[in-house]
Amino acid sequence: AALLDQRDQLLERLGGFSSLTTSFAADGTVAVSLGSNPPRSFVQGGTAGTLTSATAADGTLSFAVDGQAMTPGSGSLEGASLALTELASLRQRLDTVAAGIADTVNNAQAAGVALDGTQGQPIFAGTTAGTLRVVMTGGAGLATAPAGAAAGSRDDSNLNALRQSLTALDPAQQLNGVLFDVSSKVAGRAENDEVERINGDYARYHGVSPPACVDARRHHVFDCSKPSPSLLRPPPGGHW
Repeated sequence: AALLDQRDQLLERLGGFSSLTTSFAADGTVAVSLGSNPPRSFVQGGTAGTLTSATAADGTLSFAVDGQAMTPGSGSLEGASLALTELASLRQRLDTVAAGIADTVNNAQAAGVALDGTQGQPIFAGTTAGTLRVVMTGGAGLATAPAGAAAGSRDDSNLNALRQSLTALDPAQQLNGVLFDVSSKVAGRAENDEVERINGDYARYHGVSPPACVDARRHHVFDCSKPSPSLLRPPPGGHW
């Protein structure tokens, strides 16, 4: 019995990392496969496989069992993989905004002349959010006048063209979109944590997992056997 309890505890711990597929034999041994689509054999008889991970250049994670690609499907490995994939996507979006700003401003500079009549030089260097930096050392280098204008020209049509290009690019709106998506993800995670807490409270109070008709987000539990849902009373303290 002690060995069976230990086996079950190990399976429970393993299930916290990845989705599991198990097959129990009459002698108490269990075959275990990890992941989903498809599951990969991990324990068979007295032989255990090797789970490995690899980090790509963009920071995302991949997993394999004995060299075969494995998708966790659930658990902490899946959570880490999803989080890093989301971060890579956000990094790419920020890099796109940074590259757009650099290209728009530098192209406008190249199309005009500075105060001394020379062609405008780049204001920015770098093409990613991590490398973007200002390289212009003084305001006199701003190419406010159009190409061909004389030194000291007060024609600011090229500066106006730069403004129009930045307005069309609208980097502020792009960044707002990134921030909105991040805040939505954080809010969604907080809500999921609350749902898990409610479901855990329900299980501890009732001794069983909540039925499919638990509306955890509204703290309501409905009697599934009724034709129309009837609200059941929560346990003392007001929480499931």
